[in-house]
Amino acid sequence: MIQFLKITILILLSIFLLSCSGGYEPPKHLTRYPQITLKISLSKSEYVEGEPIWLTAMFMNVGEKIDSLADLDEYAVYSRLKIESDSAPTVKYYGPVVDRLCPVYTMIKPDQIYYVLVDVRQFWINQYVSRSLFQGYLLEGKYRIQSMYSSGWSQDEVELQSNNLDFRVIKPSISDSIALDTLLKIFKLKGDQAKMLYDFYKSFGNTVYAEEAFYYYTVRRRLDYNKIKIDSTFLNECYNFLDKYPDSYYKCEIFRKSLSAYQIINGKSSENFKYYINLIKTKYPKLIDCVNRLIENDKNLRNAMKWQRLKIEGF
Repeated sequence: MIQFLKITILILLSIFLLSCSGGYEPPKHLTRYPQITLKISLSKSEYVEGEPIWLTAMFMNVGEKIDSLADLDEYAVYSRLKIESDSAPTVKYYGPVVDRLCPVYTMIKPDQIYYVLVDVRQFWINQYVSRSLFQGYLLEGKYRIQSMYSSGWSQDEVELQSNNLDFRVIKPSISDSIALDTLLKIFKLKGDQAKMLYDFYKSFGNTVYAEEAFYYYTVRRRLDYNKIKIDSTFLNECYNFLDKYPDSYYKCEIFRKSLSAYQIINGKSSENFKYYINLIKTKYPKLIDCVNRLIENDKNLRNAMKWQRLKIEGF
C-alpha cells in the first residue's frame, strides 16, 4: 500500500512538472533583471477621501537585449506596494495574494516600457467600509508610496524597487461629502444596485466619485445580465460615458464590460453590437488594443492560478 502511494505521488508529480514546464519554462534570455528598471507615477499629488488613487508601474528595459519578467499583472503590483504615513492611521492590504507556482513570462524589448495600472485605494486602505465592491479608502493625511517587484519564484525577495512618491489625501468638500456618504450607503444596500449607481452617476456627475460609480454600474449590469436586459441603451450609456470622460482611467474596463454583457445576451452578430464596435474603432481605436491586453492578462492569471490549484488539490 505504501509503495503504491509512493508511485502514485511520483506519477502525479511528474505530470504536474511536465505540464508546468511545457508552458512556463523560464526563457533562456532571462538575466535576473539587471537591465530592467521600475518606476511609478501617480495620476496627481492630491486626492479627496474616497477618490480613486491611480498608480502606473512602468517596467522599462534599458539594456540592449530582450529580457523577461514573470507575472506582470495588477495583483503582482498590488501585493508589493509599500505605503507609509506619519499623519494617518496605518494602511493595510485587503487584497488577494496570488502565489503562482508556474509564472507566466512577459518579454520586454530594449527601450520598451510595460505598463501596469492600479487603483491603490482598491486594496490599500485605512478606513474600512465593508466587504463589497467598495471596501474602503484612505483617510486624510500625507503618504509616501513605493512599488517593489518579486518574481513568482521568490515572493520574499525584492528584486526591483521603484522611486518613492509623496501624495496627500484631503477632506471632501460639502458636495463631495454628501456624494461619498450616498455612494457608501448604496454599496451597503441590497436590491437593484445597478439602478442606484446609475442614478448616483446622473445626480452627482460633477463630483470626484462619478466615474467610479458608473464603472461599478457596468460591473453590476455585467453580473446581473441574467436579470436585466442588456440592450442598445446600455451601449449608448457606455459610449456617452467615454464621450464625457475621454481620459478616464476606467474607460478600458467599462468598454470591455459593456461589450461582454451585450455579447452574452445578444451575440456578436447583432447590428447594434457591430455598430458599437465600429463607432469605438473610429473614435477610440486604442481602446480595442487595451481590451485585448486586459483579456490576455486575465488569461495569464488564470493559467498561473490553475497550476496553484493543482498543487493544492493534488498534494
